[in-house]
Amino acid sequence: MHEQRTKGCRPHAVRININQDFEVRDWADRFRVSPEEVREAIRAVGDRAPKIEAWLRRRDC
Repeated sequence: MHEQRTKGCRPHAVRININQDFEVRDWADRFRVSPEEVREAIRAVGDRAPKIEAWLRRRDC
């Protein structure tokens, strides 16, 4: 079953699908980084949102 996506909703999934541009954009907005930085993080640590967030925070230190 498809999950309906509404404009302005916060990402709530635990995994980020690198093949879905809207997901990458939504997560980029949430993490306040560019979509390419999200893709870079996914390549570095996988598709789990908590790991991506931790990687992005460490990188900014």
